[in-house]
Amino acid sequence: MAMTGLKSKIFSAAALFVTAGIAFGLVAPKSAEATLMMRLMNGATTIDVTDEAVGDLAFGAPGTILFAGNVGAFTTVGSVGFSQSFTDPDSTQLSVNLQSAATDGTTSETLKIFLTETDLTLDEIGTAIASAGFTQNNNTTMSVRAYIDDSNAAFGTGTQLFDLGPFAGTFNTDGFTTFGGIDPLFSLTLELELTHGLSAAPVFTTGAAQVNILPEPATTAVLGLGLVAAGLLRRRRKV
Repeated sequence: MAMTGLKSKIFSAAALFVTAGIAFGLVAPKSAEATLMMRLMNGATTIDVTDEAVGDLAFGAPGTILFAGNVGAFTTVGSVGFSQSFTDPDSTQLSVNLQSAATDGTTSETLKIFLTETDLTLDEIGTAIASAGFTQNNNTTMSVRAYIDDSNAAFGTGTQLFDLGPFAGTFNTDGFTTFGGIDPLFSLTLELELTHGLSAAPVFTTGAAQVNILPEPATTAVLGLGLVAAGLLRRRRKV
């Protein structure tokens, strides 16, 4: 796949999530203090990308990080991370859309993708909702995890909200939990762990995952947004 074509497909998928948010009147500007970062890891290779900084191919679109390139043994990795604010200022959503991740099957390899945001606030008991759907082939597994950290550290793992998987092949999953007792400022991190096993043919993975943090009264609205986004992605795959 040509890299320019990969970038085009990733931007199109990103637009689906943003369009769904606008349709429900849920998307609002992020606070100026928040910092969004993505980390990609395979073996000895670690790549960090900060929103609106060097390496962010979505430069000029705050709240969106686009990475397209190689990460160690993984080729044509295309990953886009979003941060969406809702009309409720105490809620936030992180989404990772993985449009491409491939290995040649000659070695077993693991790719980890982290999306983190700092300086988030929540003054009451919160609800966390996670959802994920991926298409995989040839001895491949995926795990999805999410964390909050009341030290407000980027990529902090102080409290685990979800540990979903590992899942093999094509799957859809979700999770729901409540939490409280965190400091006024905290960070949220979404983690994807993808393992490609040995295979006689090339190995690939595509899909998306998201985690929402919000006060309990807003739960219904975010569930609606997630269903619309999932429906748009399914429709796109059928086209």
